[in-house]
Amino acid sequence: MSLAAERSRATDASHTSKGTKRTFTAAPNVPFPNRHARENHSFLPHDLEEINRANKALVDRISEISTRPGEFAKIKSTARGPKESSQAINRRKQAEKIAQENLAMFKRLQATKPSADLNRKKLAADAAKNAYISRNMQKTKPKPDWQE
Repeated sequence: MSLAAERSRATDASHTSKGTKRTFTAAPNVPFPNRHARENHSFLPHDLEEINRANKALVDRISEISTRPGEFAKIKSTARGPKESSQAINRRKQAEKIAQENLAMFKRLQATKPSADLNRKKLAADAAKNAYISRNMQKTKPKPDWQE
């Protein structure tokens, strides 16, 4: 049956009774152009079969992975990240060198012990002695140059 005949039958059915809806018992017959399989001139038939088998295996693997919840996150990527620039490498090495020097200085400072003979009383006594000597030196007159 042609497309025009289907349309006229549908419109006739809807106009026959005012309260009825259009209903079809089957899908309308719409003619499509004949689709024929194009020939592949790029590959030989046995190469096409091998390609199709590999594609099917890939599709099966992808569908298997996608149906397992949480499994995709467990697969580790083997791809490497971007390369680090030489300037970044040099900055990192310099920072590591500074950190090692700081650590060595920290260890040296932690290893130092306070002096046993150095205390506040002794420092105060030495300061008083130095002040006394300084006052006495200011009172004395220097020797003249000709008395040497």
